[in-house]
Amino acid sequence: MNKILKALGSAWRSISLLSLLLSLMLSLSGCGMSNAGVLKAPVEADGLAGEPAQPEEYGLFYEARSYSLGLYEPEEACYLGGYVLSSKLLNFSSERLDELSGKKHAVSSYNLKAGYPFPDTWVLSCIAEMRTPLISVKPQNSYDPFDKKLVDKMASEFGEYYVPMFVELFPEPETITSDPEEYIEFFRYARKVFGEKASNVAFVWSVDQSQAASSLRYYPGDDWTDWVGIHIFERLDGAGYGNDGLRALDYFYYTYQKTKPVMISQLGISHYNSKDKSYRSKEAAEEIQRFYGAIAKKYPRVKLINYMDVDEVSQVAGKVQDNFLLTQIDRILDAYKVAIMDPRFSEATDISSSGEVTTQLMKSPFPAYKVDGEFLASANSFLYDLNTKGLSGGETLFGQKYYNLGGFARNARRVLEVDDQDKRVIISAIQAKA
Repeated sequence: MNKILKALGSAWRSISLLSLLLSLMLSLSGCGMSNAGVLKAPVEADGLAGEPAQPEEYGLFYEARSYSLGLYEPEEACYLGGYVLSSKLLNFSSERLDELSGKKHAVSSYNLKAGYPFPDTWVLSCIAEMRTPLISVKPQNSYDPFDKKLVDKMASEFGEYYVPMFVELFPEPETITSDPEEYIEFFRYARKVFGEKASNVAFVWSVDQSQAASSLRYYPGDDWTDWVGIHIFERLDGAGYGNDGLRALDYFYYTYQKTKPVMISQLGISHYNSKDKSYRSKEAAEEIQRFYGAIAKKYPRVKLINYMDVDEVSQVAGKVQDNFLLTQIDRILDAYKVAIMDPRFSEATDISSSGEVTTQLMKSPFPAYKVDGEFLASANSFLYDLNTKGLSGGETLFGQKYYNLGGFARNARRVLEVDDQDKRVIISAIQAKA
């Protein structure tokens, strides 16, 4: 038997060698078999066999325990808000906006200068319509913006009705003063006075999108504000938008999400610019759906979004301005109607919410990646978001170390949830059963 096997092996090697020599001769002789003798791997759907899978990006979310809700902060919802007091098309009516959009707006907003008469009639109409007022208060003048006597008067007026309200005090601080300490001292004084005379008011500190990166210089501190807000206006620049509001939101969001609910206290998406004099209704409709869709799925700490139904072009002559109206063009209104139908956008304010301890979903600024069916996160995610260090092993992606989220979840007795549709990975705070 051994002699037979040796003979077969010798014969097989002879045949293989002969085949290789024949292939080489045919290739060199130019007989139309230029690829003969070249061994190819079979082609697969995702590329060549043996080729590593390309990393697929997912948003990384994690649950944080022992978070105390802010005043009037909902646990998961995002309040719908609208400013209508400059819109003739809506007859300056929030009810008309509700009717056209197909959904009630929980919040109505009003712009007020410090020292001007308190809008009693408007506040009463909000109460009658079961809406929560959001009043943005700006300085009376630029030469003496920090008049503390006006603060005392305003606090008494805001506390008179003792109904839930949001007050956005002196937003966009960099446009008011170049002295952060002066601003912070005034804001803290106002917060203290309102706390004594108008405890029904949720205090909001807000900045413009252009100030997001430098906002901490003017931040009065967690103890001195209930909510943080940002103003975002996407203006047309040629055929597209000159700025991405979500990119500006990202910096602001990651800075404050762990300690405060976030509101977009002013939002506008333009469909007409007076410089180009051309309508971009298709682009505006798509951007409205993109923006609201992202808020619903990717920014769980944004708890209020307030749209400004405003046409600057008709209000200010001689300057390049934009038209942000929702209700002027059917295509834009239809896009808004679809966007706000997401169940996360709430039609009513939770006025009972005040300090309850709960679990909140946070978003990591560092994405996760899916590689060969496993989810990997950077060392930064583990250190700053999951409070874990001293990891060993790991894989190198993009020149940095990444570690297995599934292994972490198992070891920490947490649950790893995967949402392939919205490209999200969620690490729960609840311990999985052993």
